[in-house]
Amino acid sequence: MWILIFLFSPFAGSTSTTPNPVNSLNISTHGNITLGGLFPIHKEGDKENNCGEFNEIPGYQYMEAMRYAVEKINNRSDLLPGIRLGTIIYDTCRSPTICADRTKDFIQLTLQTASDDQPASGDQLANLAGIIGPFVSGNSKIVGSFLRVFEIPQISYASLSVELSNKDIYNYFFRTVPPDSFFAEALAELLERLGWNYVSLIYSKGTYPETGAQEVEKALAKRHICLAKKHRLARFPKESEYDEAIDKAVKVKEANVVVFVTIQRDSRKLLLAKRRQPQAKRLLIVGSIAWSNRDDITKELGKIADGTITFAHQEGEIKDFENYFRSLNLSNYNANYQGWFHEFWQKQFNCSLNDSTYSLVAKYPTPCTGKESLHKTRMEIAPVRVVINAVNAMAYALHNVQQALCPNTEEICNAMKPLSRTLLQKFLKNVPFPIRRMAGQSNSINITK
Repeated sequence: MWILIFLFSPFAGSTSTTPNPVNSLNISTHGNITLGGLFPIHKEGDKENNCGEFNEIPGYQYMEAMRYAVEKINNRSDLLPGIRLGTIIYDTCRSPTICADRTKDFIQLTLQTASDDQPASGDQLANLAGIIGPFVSGNSKIVGSFLRVFEIPQISYASLSVELSNKDIYNYFFRTVPPDSFFAEALAELLERLGWNYVSLIYSKGTYPETGAQEVEKALAKRHICLAKKHRLARFPKESEYDEAIDKAVKVKEANVVVFVTIQRDSRKLLLAKRRQPQAKRLLIVGSIAWSNRDDITKELGKIADGTITFAHQEGEIKDFENYFRSLNLSNYNANYQGWFHEFWQKQFNCSLNDSTYSLVAKYPTPCTGKESLHKTRMEIAPVRVVINAVNAMAYALHNVQQALCPNTEEICNAMKPLSRTLLQKFLKNVPFPIRRMAGQSNSINITK
Protein backbone atom coordinates (compact mmCIF):
# COMPACT_ATOMS: atom_id res chain seq x y z
CA MET A 1 0.00 0.00 0.00
CA TRP A 2 1.23 3.50 -0.84
CA ILE A 3 0.21 6.79 0.68
CA LEU A 4 0.90 9.66 -1.67
CA ILE A 5 2.44 12.68 0.01
CA PHE A 6 3.68 15.45 -2.25
CA LEU A 7 7.09 17.03 -2.05
CA PHE A 8 6.03 20.16 -3.89
CA SER A 9 8.66 21.93 -5.99
CA PRO A 10 8.04 25.30 -7.48
CA PHE A 11 14.29 35.55 1.66
CA ALA A 12 15.47 43.10 17.82
CA GLY A 13 15.62 44.32 21.63
CA SER A 14 13.41 41.59 22.92
CA THR A 15 10.95 41.32 25.74
CA SER A 16 11.88 37.70 26.30
CA THR A 17 13.98 36.07 28.96
CA THR A 18 16.11 34.41 26.30
CA PRO A 19 19.82 35.37 26.37
CA ASN A 20 21.00 37.35 23.34
CA PRO A 21 23.67 34.83 22.21
CA VAL A 22 20.99 32.21 21.55
CA ASN A 23 20.60 33.04 17.87
CA SER A 24 24.28 32.22 17.22
CA LEU A 25 24.07 28.76 18.83
CA ASN A 26 24.14 25.75 16.51
CA ILE A 27 24.35 21.97 16.62
CA SER A 28 27.13 20.52 14.47
CA THR A 29 27.82 16.81 14.03
CA HIS A 30 30.40 15.28 11.73
CA GLY A 31 29.62 13.32 8.59
CA ASN A 32 30.84 12.61 5.06
CA ILE A 33 27.84 14.58 3.82
CA THR A 34 26.16 17.37 5.78
CA LEU A 35 22.49 18.32 6.03
CA GLY A 36 21.68 21.83 7.16
CA GLY A 37 18.68 22.59 9.36
CA LEU A 38 16.75 25.79 10.03
CA PHE A 39 14.21 25.66 12.87
CA PRO A 40 12.31 28.26 14.94
CA ILE A 41 13.62 27.03 18.30
CA HIS A 42 12.71 30.43 19.70
CA LYS A 43 9.76 32.60 18.82
CA GLU A 44 10.31 35.95 17.20
CA GLY A 45 11.12 38.87 19.46
CA ASP A 46 9.39 42.25 19.39
CA LYS A 47 12.04 43.48 16.96
CA GLU A 48 13.46 41.95 13.81
CA ASN A 49 16.91 40.74 14.86
CA ASN A 50 16.26 39.27 18.30
CA CYS A 51 14.81 36.04 19.59
CA GLY A 52 11.72 35.70 21.76
CA GLU A 53 10.62 32.98 24.13
CA PHE A 54 11.59 29.33 23.80
CA ASN A 55 9.42 27.56 21.21
CA GLU A 56 9.14 23.90 22.16
CA ILE A 57 6.14 23.18 19.91
CA PRO A 58 6.79 22.85 17.12
CA GLY A 59 10.26 24.41 16.75
CA TYR A 60 12.38 22.54 19.29
CA GLN A 61 10.64 19.20 18.77
CA TYR A 62 10.99 19.62 15.00
CA MET A 63 14.74 20.09 15.49
CA GLU A 64 14.90 16.94 17.62
CA ALA A 65 12.95 15.12 14.91
CA MET A 66 15.70 15.96 12.42
CA ARG A 67 18.35 14.65 14.83
CA TYR A 68 16.26 11.52 15.40
CA ALA A 69 15.81 10.86 11.67
CA VAL A 70 19.50 11.38 10.90
CA GLU A 71 20.51 9.02 13.71
CA LYS A 72 18.16 6.35 12.38
CA ILE A 73 19.60 6.69 8.89
CA ASN A 74 23.18 6.52 10.15
CA ASN A 75 22.38 3.29 12.00
CA ARG A 76 21.25 1.55 8.83
CA SER A 77 23.53 -0.50 6.60
CA ASP A 78 21.22 -0.64 3.57
CA LEU A 79 20.82 3.13 3.12
CA LEU A 80 23.82 5.25 2.17
CA PRO A 81 26.31 2.42 2.93
CA GLY A 82 29.68 3.73 4.06
CA ILE A 83 28.33 7.27 4.32
CA ARG A 84 27.53 9.09 7.54
CA LEU A 85 25.25 12.11 7.53
CA GLY A 86 26.37 15.07 9.58
CA THR A 87 24.29 18.08 10.54
CA ILE A 88 24.61 21.77 11.20
CA ILE A 89 21.41 23.17 12.68
CA TYR A 90 20.59 26.81 13.36
CA ASP A 91 17.82 28.61 15.21
CA THR A 92 15.96 31.08 12.99
CA CYS A 93 13.78 32.68 15.68
CA ARG A 94 11.34 33.13 12.75
CA SER A 95 13.42 36.17 11.75
CA PRO A 96 14.06 36.94 8.05
CA THR A 97 17.35 38.62 8.94
CA ILE A 98 18.61 35.67 10.98
CA CYS A 99 17.51 33.27 8.23
CA ALA A 100 19.47 35.27 5.66
CA ASP A 101 22.58 35.28 7.88
CA ARG A 102 22.42 31.53 8.49
CA THR A 103 21.91 30.88 4.77
CA LYS A 104 25.07 32.86 4.11
CA ASP A 105 26.87 30.55 6.55
CA PHE A 106 25.60 27.49 4.66
CA ILE A 107 26.68 28.91 1.32
CA GLN A 108 30.17 29.55 2.69
CA LEU A 109 30.41 25.82 3.48
CA THR A 110 29.91 24.98 -0.19
CA LEU A 111 32.77 27.30 -1.12
CA GLN A 112 35.22 25.56 1.19
CA THR A 113 37.35 22.57 0.31
CA ALA A 114 37.94 19.96 2.95
CA SER A 115 39.23 16.42 3.05
CA ASP A 116 36.84 13.63 4.01
CA ASP A 117 38.70 12.96 7.25
CA GLN A 118 39.00 16.61 8.28
CA PRO A 119 37.87 17.09 11.88
CA ALA A 120 34.43 18.65 11.99
CA SER A 121 33.63 21.47 14.31
CA GLY A 122 31.17 24.26 13.69
CA ASP A 123 31.51 25.80 10.27
CA GLN A 124 34.34 23.43 9.20
CA LEU A 125 31.70 20.96 8.03
CA ALA A 126 31.96 20.40 4.29
CA ASN A 127 30.11 18.65 1.42
CA LEU A 128 26.77 20.24 2.20
CA ALA A 129 23.91 18.39 0.48
CA GLY A 130 20.94 20.61 1.23
CA ILE A 131 18.83 22.38 3.82
CA ILE A 132 15.88 21.12 5.85
CA GLY A 133 13.60 24.10 6.51
CA PRO A 134 12.86 26.78 7.33
CA PHE A 135 9.39 26.98 8.87
CA VAL A 136 7.93 30.30 7.71
CA SER A 137 7.06 30.84 4.03
CA GLY A 138 8.56 34.33 3.92
CA ASN A 139 11.82 32.97 5.28
CA SER A 140 11.73 30.11 2.78
CA LYS A 141 11.48 32.68 0.00
CA ILE A 142 14.61 34.41 1.28
CA VAL A 143 16.52 31.17 1.76
CA GLY A 144 15.33 29.76 -1.58
CA SER A 145 16.36 32.89 -3.48
CA PHE A 146 19.93 32.51 -2.19
CA LEU A 147 20.16 28.73 -2.49
CA ARG A 148 19.01 28.56 -6.12
CA VAL A 149 22.01 30.68 -7.16
CA PHE A 150 24.36 28.12 -5.62
CA GLU A 151 22.18 25.13 -6.67
CA ILE A 152 21.55 23.92 -3.13
CA PRO A 153 18.32 21.91 -2.59
CA GLN A 154 15.96 22.94 0.18
CA ILE A 155 13.07 20.97 1.70
CA SER A 156 10.69 22.90 3.93
CA TYR A 157 8.51 21.03 6.41
CA ALA A 158 5.99 23.85 6.96
CA SER A 159 6.10 26.61 4.31
CA LEU A 160 2.68 26.80 2.66
CA SER A 161 2.76 29.87 0.41
CA VAL A 162 1.67 29.18 -3.16
CA GLU A 163 4.36 31.64 -4.31
CA LEU A 164 6.97 28.98 -3.55
CA SER A 165 5.45 26.81 -6.29
CA ASN A 166 6.96 29.12 -8.93
CA LYS A 167 9.59 26.82 -10.44
CA ASP A 168 11.18 29.64 -12.42
CA ILE A 169 12.28 31.26 -9.17
CA TYR A 170 12.34 28.44 -6.60
CA ASN A 171 13.55 25.53 -8.71
CA TYR A 172 15.62 24.10 -5.84
CA PHE A 173 12.77 24.39 -3.34
CA PHE A 174 10.73 21.38 -2.21
CA ARG A 175 8.31 20.81 0.66
CA THR A 176 6.54 18.04 2.53
CA VAL A 177 3.31 20.01 2.96
CA PRO A 178 0.85 21.16 0.28
CA PRO A 179 0.58 24.85 -0.68
CA ASP A 180 -2.05 27.07 0.92
CA SER A 181 -4.25 26.91 -2.17
CA PHE A 182 -5.19 23.39 -1.05
CA PHE A 183 -6.25 24.69 2.36
CA ALA A 184 -8.26 27.51 0.78
CA GLU A 185 -10.19 25.11 -1.42
CA ALA A 186 -10.90 22.77 1.50
CA LEU A 187 -12.02 25.71 3.65
CA ALA A 188 -14.39 27.06 1.00
CA GLU A 189 -15.87 23.63 0.41
CA LEU A 190 -16.48 23.18 4.14
CA LEU A 191 -18.21 26.58 4.44
CA GLU A 192 -20.36 25.81 1.40
CA ARG A 193 -21.44 22.43 2.74
CA LEU A 194 -22.35 23.92 6.12
CA GLY A 195 -24.29 26.73 4.50
CA TRP A 196 -22.07 29.46 5.92
CA ASN A 197 -22.13 31.95 3.09
CA TYR A 198 -21.28 35.19 4.92
CA VAL A 199 -17.94 35.35 6.76
CA SER A 200 -15.23 37.69 8.04
CA LEU A 201 -11.48 37.23 7.63
CA ILE A 202 -8.58 38.14 9.92
CA TYR A 203 -5.01 37.46 8.78
CA SER A 204 -1.46 38.11 9.89
CA LYS A 205 1.17 40.10 8.05
CA GLY A 206 3.72 37.94 6.26
CA THR A 207 4.15 35.84 3.15
CA TYR A 208 2.20 32.76 4.21
CA PRO A 209 -0.79 34.47 5.85
CA GLU A 210 -1.08 37.16 3.18
CA THR A 211 -0.91 34.78 0.22
CA GLY A 212 -3.07 32.35 2.17
CA ALA A 213 -5.68 35.07 2.66
CA GLN A 214 -5.57 35.83 -1.05
CA GLU A 215 -6.15 32.17 -1.86
CA VAL A 216 -9.05 32.09 0.62
CA GLU A 217 -10.64 35.14 -1.05
CA LYS A 218 -10.39 33.50 -4.47
CA ALA A 219 -11.82 30.20 -3.21
CA LEU A 220 -14.70 31.97 -1.47
CA ALA A 221 -15.53 33.99 -4.57
CA LYS A 222 -15.54 30.86 -6.72
CA ARG A 223 -18.21 29.34 -4.45
CA HIS A 224 -20.16 32.61 -4.13
CA ILE A 225 -19.47 32.95 -0.41
CA CYS A 226 -19.57 36.60 0.65
CA LEU A 227 -16.60 38.08 2.48
CA ALA A 228 -18.17 40.70 4.77
CA LYS A 229 -15.04 42.13 6.37
CA LYS A 230 -11.29 41.51 6.30
CA HIS A 231 -8.60 42.80 8.62
CA ARG A 232 -4.82 42.48 8.31
CA LEU A 233 -2.82 42.63 11.51
CA ALA A 234 0.44 44.55 11.77
CA ARG A 235 3.84 42.83 11.83
CA PHE A 236 4.12 43.36 15.60
CA PRO A 237 0.56 44.19 16.72
CA LYS A 238 -0.27 45.92 19.97
CA GLU A 239 -2.91 44.41 22.25
CA SER A 240 -5.37 47.08 21.14
CA GLU A 241 -5.14 45.94 17.52
CA TYR A 242 -6.26 42.42 18.41
CA ASP A 243 -9.23 43.96 20.23
CA GLU A 244 -9.96 46.11 17.18
CA ALA A 245 -9.91 43.10 14.85
CA ILE A 246 -12.39 41.19 17.03
CA ASP A 247 -14.58 44.29 17.49
CA LYS A 248 -14.82 44.73 13.72
CA ALA A 249 -15.91 41.11 13.34
CA VAL A 250 -18.51 41.50 16.08
CA LYS A 251 -20.01 44.55 14.36
CA VAL A 252 -20.84 42.49 11.27
CA LYS A 253 -24.12 41.18 12.72
CA GLU A 254 -24.95 38.80 9.89
CA ALA A 255 -21.53 37.08 9.90
CA ASN A 256 -21.07 34.67 12.78
CA VAL A 257 -18.09 32.91 11.19
CA VAL A 258 -14.57 34.39 11.30
CA VAL A 259 -11.74 32.82 9.31
CA PHE A 260 -8.27 33.13 10.88
CA VAL A 261 -5.26 32.87 8.59
CA THR A 262 -2.80 33.70 11.32
CA ILE A 263 0.55 32.77 12.80
CA GLN A 264 0.74 31.11 16.23
CA ARG A 265 1.29 34.31 18.21
CA ASP A 266 -1.62 36.09 16.56
CA SER A 267 -3.94 33.10 16.91
CA ARG A 268 -3.50 33.11 20.69
CA LYS A 269 -3.68 36.89 21.01
CA LEU A 270 -6.94 36.93 19.02
CA LEU A 271 -8.41 34.28 21.31
CA LEU A 272 -7.48 36.44 24.30
CA ALA A 273 -9.14 39.42 22.62
CA LYS A 274 -12.24 37.31 21.98
CA ARG A 275 -12.36 36.49 25.70
CA ARG A 276 -12.22 40.20 26.55
CA GLN A 277 -15.15 40.99 24.26
CA PRO A 278 -18.46 39.65 25.70
CA GLN A 279 -20.32 40.07 22.42
CA ALA A 280 -17.75 37.89 20.63
CA LYS A 281 -19.20 34.73 22.16
CA ARG A 282 -21.37 34.22 19.09
CA LEU A 283 -18.36 34.15 16.76
CA LEU A 284 -17.32 30.75 15.40
CA ILE A 285 -13.68 30.57 14.39
CA VAL A 286 -12.44 28.60 11.41
CA GLY A 287 -8.65 28.45 11.57
CA SER A 288 -6.01 27.72 8.97
CA ILE A 289 -3.50 24.94 9.64
CA ALA A 290 -4.33 23.17 12.91
CA TRP A 291 -3.86 25.00 16.16
CA SER A 292 -7.11 24.36 18.04
CA ASN A 293 -5.51 21.34 19.74
CA ARG A 294 -2.21 23.12 20.46
CA ASP A 295 -1.60 23.61 24.17
CA ASP A 296 0.68 26.60 23.62
CA ILE A 297 -2.08 28.44 21.74
CA THR A 298 -5.19 27.37 23.62
CA LYS A 299 -3.78 27.01 27.15
CA GLU A 300 -6.38 28.30 29.64
CA LEU A 301 -8.54 29.33 26.67
CA GLY A 302 -10.44 26.08 26.20
CA LYS A 303 -13.88 27.67 26.61
CA ILE A 304 -13.06 30.44 24.16
CA ALA A 305 -11.59 28.04 21.58
CA ASP A 306 -14.38 25.50 22.04
CA GLY A 307 -16.08 24.81 18.73
CA THR A 308 -13.20 26.11 16.64
CA ILE A 309 -12.64 24.28 13.35
CA THR A 310 -9.10 24.02 12.01
CA PHE A 311 -7.40 22.11 9.23
CA ALA A 312 -4.38 19.82 9.44
CA HIS A 313 -2.14 17.74 7.24
CA GLN A 314 -2.41 13.98 7.56
CA GLU A 315 0.05 13.35 10.35
CA GLY A 316 -0.46 10.10 12.22
CA GLU A 317 1.27 9.03 15.39
CA ILE A 318 5.01 8.40 15.33
CA LYS A 319 5.41 6.46 18.53
CA ASP A 320 9.08 5.71 18.01
CA PHE A 321 9.91 9.42 17.98
CA GLU A 322 7.88 9.99 21.13
CA ASN A 323 9.77 7.16 22.85
CA TYR A 324 13.07 8.70 21.72
CA PHE A 325 12.09 12.18 22.86
CA ARG A 326 10.84 11.04 26.26
CA SER A 327 14.05 9.09 26.82
CA LEU A 328 16.18 12.27 26.75
CA ASN A 329 17.55 13.47 30.07
CA LEU A 330 20.38 15.51 31.56
CA SER A 331 22.65 12.46 31.75
CA ASN A 332 22.32 11.09 28.22
CA TYR A 333 22.09 14.29 26.15
CA ASN A 334 25.30 15.01 24.27
CA ALA A 335 27.35 17.54 26.24
CA ASN A 336 28.60 19.21 23.03
CA TYR A 337 25.22 20.78 22.27
CA GLN A 338 23.19 21.02 25.46
CA GLY A 339 22.31 24.72 25.23
CA TRP A 340 18.84 24.38 23.71
CA PHE A 341 18.16 21.18 25.65
CA HIS A 342 18.99 22.87 28.94
CA GLU A 343 16.61 25.69 28.09
CA PHE A 344 13.89 23.18 27.20
CA TRP A 345 14.49 21.19 30.40
CA GLN A 346 14.25 24.20 32.69
CA LYS A 347 11.03 25.37 31.07
CA GLN A 348 9.53 21.89 31.07
CA PHE A 349 10.14 21.29 34.79
CA ASN A 350 10.08 24.88 36.10
CA CYS A 351 13.56 24.49 37.59
CA SER A 352 16.98 26.01 36.94
CA LEU A 353 20.40 24.70 35.96
CA ASN A 354 22.84 27.07 37.59
CA ASP A 355 25.86 25.69 35.76
CA SER A 356 24.26 26.06 32.32
CA THR A 357 25.15 28.83 29.89
CA TYR A 358 21.42 29.29 29.48
CA SER A 359 20.47 29.18 33.16
CA LEU A 360 16.98 30.48 33.87
CA VAL A 361 17.53 30.76 37.61
CA ALA A 362 15.87 34.19 37.72
CA LYS A 363 12.68 32.70 36.31
CA TYR A 364 12.83 29.29 37.99
CA PRO A 365 14.60 29.63 41.38
CA THR A 366 14.13 25.96 42.29
CA PRO A 367 17.23 23.97 41.19
CA CYS A 368 16.76 20.98 38.86
CA THR A 369 17.64 17.71 40.58
CA GLY A 370 18.54 15.68 37.49
CA LYS A 371 15.95 13.11 38.48
CA GLU A 372 13.20 14.74 36.44
CA SER A 373 11.81 12.45 33.73
CA LEU A 374 9.95 13.18 30.52
CA HIS A 375 8.34 9.75 30.87
CA LYS A 376 6.38 10.99 33.88
CA THR A 377 5.16 14.33 32.59
CA ARG A 378 2.18 15.29 30.46
CA MET A 379 3.55 16.46 27.15
CA GLU A 380 2.20 17.39 23.75
CA ILE A 381 4.12 15.84 20.84
CA ALA A 382 4.45 17.95 17.70
CA PRO A 383 3.41 16.57 14.27
CA VAL A 384 7.00 15.70 13.40
CA ARG A 385 6.31 13.46 10.43
CA VAL A 386 6.73 16.40 8.03
CA VAL A 387 10.31 16.89 9.27
CA ILE A 388 11.14 13.19 9.25
CA ASN A 389 9.76 12.94 5.70
CA ALA A 390 12.01 15.80 4.63
CA VAL A 391 15.14 14.15 6.08
CA ASN A 392 14.18 10.80 4.58
CA ALA A 393 13.60 12.36 1.17
CA MET A 394 17.06 13.90 1.24
CA ALA A 395 18.63 10.62 2.38
CA TYR A 396 16.96 8.48 -0.27
CA ALA A 397 17.81 10.98 -3.00
CA LEU A 398 21.43 10.92 -1.81
CA HIS A 399 21.29 7.13 -1.86
CA ASN A 400 20.21 7.30 -5.51
CA VAL A 401 23.11 9.67 -6.24
CA GLN A 402 25.47 7.18 -4.62
CA GLN A 403 24.02 4.32 -6.67
CA ALA A 404 24.42 6.34 -9.87
CA LEU A 405 27.96 7.63 -9.23
CA CYS A 406 29.45 4.86 -7.07
CA PRO A 407 27.72 1.69 -8.29
CA ASN A 408 30.32 -0.83 -7.15
CA THR A 409 31.32 0.63 -3.81
CA GLU A 410 29.83 0.98 -0.36
CA GLU A 411 31.39 4.29 0.50
CA ILE A 412 31.55 7.86 -0.70
CA CYS A 413 33.63 7.61 -3.87
CA ASN A 414 35.62 10.33 -5.61
CA ALA A 415 32.74 10.98 -8.02
CA MET A 416 30.77 12.34 -5.04
CA LYS A 417 33.55 14.72 -3.99
CA PRO A 418 32.32 17.38 -4.22
CA LEU A 419 28.69 16.36 -4.19
CA SER A 420 26.65 17.11 -7.32
CA ARG A 421 23.66 18.96 -5.92
CA THR A 422 22.14 19.33 -9.38
CA LEU A 423 21.99 15.54 -9.60
CA LEU A 424 20.57 15.45 -6.08
CA GLN A 425 17.86 17.88 -7.16
CA LYS A 426 16.99 15.59 -10.06
CA PHE A 427 16.48 12.61 -7.76
CA LEU A 428 14.55 14.71 -5.23
CA LYS A 429 11.86 15.36 -7.82
CA ASN A 430 10.63 11.80 -7.50
CA VAL A 431 11.98 9.77 -4.61
CA PRO A 432 9.93 6.92 -3.06
CA PHE A 433 10.85 5.52 0.33
CA PRO A 434 9.36 3.19 2.96
CA ILE A 435 8.68 4.65 6.41
CA ARG A 436 8.14 1.57 8.57
CA ARG A 437 11.73 1.53 9.75
CA MET A 438 11.96 5.26 10.16
CA ALA A 439 8.71 6.15 11.84
CA GLY A 440 7.19 2.99 13.19
CA GLN A 441 4.55 2.90 10.46
CA SER A 442 3.36 0.03 8.29
CA ASN A 443 2.91 1.97 5.05
CA SER A 444 5.18 3.61 2.52
CA ILE A 445 5.43 7.14 1.21
CA ASN A 446 6.07 8.30 -2.30
CA ILE A 447 7.38 11.83 -2.47
CA THR A 448 7.01 13.48 -5.84
CA LYS A 449 7.76 16.83 -7.39
